[in-house]
Order: sequence, then structure tokens, then C-alpha cells
Amino acid sequence: MSSKYVCARERLESGMVSLGANMLEVAVCSDSELFRAGILQYINSQPGGAVLAESGSNLFKLVEALKPAAVVVDGHTHFGQLAEFVGTAQGGGAPAPPMVVVGLPTAIDTAVTLLGGPVHGLLPADCRPPEFHAALRAAVSGDYYLSAKVFSPLLAKLSDVTLVPQNGAGLTGRESEILGKLAEGRSSADIAAILSLSKRTVGFHISNILAKLGASSRAQAVAYAYQSGLLRPPTGLGKP
Repeated sequence: MSSKYVCARERLESGMVSLGANMLEVAVCSDSELFRAGILQYINSQPGGAVLAESGSNLFKLVEALKPAAVVVDGHTHFGQLAEFVGTAQGGGAPAPPMVVVGLPTAIDTAVTLLGGPVHGLLPADCRPPEFHAALRAAVSGDYYLSAKVFSPLLAKLSDVTLVPQNGAGLTGRESEILGKLAEGRSSADIAAILSLSKRTVGFHISNILAKLGASSRAQAVAYAYQSGLLRPPTGLGKP
């Protein structure tokens, strides 16, 4: 079956992704007409929204031709091509735009794999518009967004991974504070605002946290923090 792709332009207004007066170009990829219609309806509902339609059968060609700022992907129908993007990214290939996956495959291993590539947002199929917008905003800002429905099983899976801290952890007070904010699902921008730091400084601390914990991702660092007792899971968060 030929995949359908739609490129949408969304004017950025107050409360939307903050990119000044620029237009945000988003590619929406799914075999499902209903999926595409829902995403496009949301984008068109925003002030100044306009839609441009494209079709194709290869996600790589779509991204290369349109060079969107972000890609919204149907996780149920496009996992194969997403996996290819992950492999390309890990192999040192050309960087792909940040992606938000809506409708996750059932295996949580898949979510772990996707976070190792260009995927910056993971949402369930029944996510609400504000959550979708938060994920899209995080992706175009270079941050990550995991919905609560995704975070719980992902944490349970990652907690089975044994990490050996490079220096016995040895996190500073500020690093421990930032790790706690990461565990709350906060983006770098959110943490910077809460702690009155620059986003660059937050990024520096996060890099130190990953290095000290021997973690390859933010999600893995958070999992280690719970596993080791550095953090306590919030009430109600646990294995499904």
C-alpha cells in the first residue's frame, strides 16, 4: 500500500511553538486517512494554519524533498521506516528532523529503540490535543516528550537495565536537582525557567549527568536514578 504524506504549515502565534515570525513546516506520515485528517484538523484549527498536500511511498524521500522542521509519524504503520532512520542516525548518516510518534507499537523495546534515533516524542493513539502540541513543541525545540502512558512501562523496562556509574555517580546538588526535574518529564526549557538557569547551562549539567551515570539517554538516566534509589517513583507510577 502506498503511504500518504501531508505537509502542513502552521503559523506560530502566542502559546504555539516559539520560533518568532517563522512558519513551522510539519510532515505527517500515515497510511490511515483518519490519522492524517485528525492531525491536519488540529493544525488547521490554529490561527493562520494552511495545508499543502504531498504523496509518496518513501519517508526518506519525503524528508529529503520537504526538509520539514518536524515529522509526526503513525507508529503503527511506519515502524519499519522509523527503524531505518534510527539505524541511519546511529551510523553517522545525515541527521533527520525530530519526530513525534503517535500510536506506539506494543513492545516497549521498540520505544527504547526509537529514542536512540530522531524520535523526540512518544504518544499513545488516544492522546489529547494539548499533549500532542506539547510533544511537537518539545521536538522542534530539541527536547523530548514522553506521555504518562508511555513513561510508566518505559521506566519499568529500563529499570531492568544495569548501569554502572563511571565515578560512583557523584552527582552535585544541582545535577541531582536537574535529574529530579527530568524524572518529572520536564524539558530543558522548563528546567531552565524553573531553576533560573540558561538552557545552555541546563544542557551542560545534563551532559555531566549522563556521563557520570554511564547513561546513553535521558530516559536511561532517569531509570537508573529510580533503580539506585536516588529518586523515588511518584505515587501510582509502576509496572502496568
